[in-house]
Amino acid sequence: ALGWIVWAERIRLNPGEVALMRVRAHRRLGDFVRVREQLLAAQKAGVPRKRLEQEQVLVLAQSAQMQLAEPHLAELLDRQEIPVDEVCTAYASGFLLTARPGEALRLIDAWLKDEPKNPEAYYLRGQSHALGRQFRESIQDFE
Repeated sequence: ALGWIVWAERIRLNPGEVALMRVRAHRRLGDFVRVREQLLAAQKAGVPRKRLEQEQVLVLAQSAQMQLAEPHLAELLDRQEIPVDEVCTAYASGFLLTARPGEALRLIDAWLKDEPKNPEAYYLRGQSHALGRQFRESIQDFE
């Protein structure tokens, strides 16, 4: 993903959008120091404050700070300003890190209704089943 972002910079894509791409890539890698740097770059590039706040909520979710992130889940899904897979991945990861496989499964099952062929959803569902000691279901998700 980072290679594509370099390409996006070379073709002079909107600097704010490029910074948001970097935020997402580093968030997924768990590099939260770089996420902070790119959020600041996005702010300097004129990305609206609300959009930056939404990305910060995803960082909270992915880093298992669910008490702070969870109140924003419905709004993020309803507004659809951030791709559903980004929201679901961050929140499912947070639920797994806080040992809440039931909540992760509910979110992932709803996600799969919208995106039934999303491999990441099946991977996270397999992890959720394994954490909940539902090993048969976990194996099926990984197949």
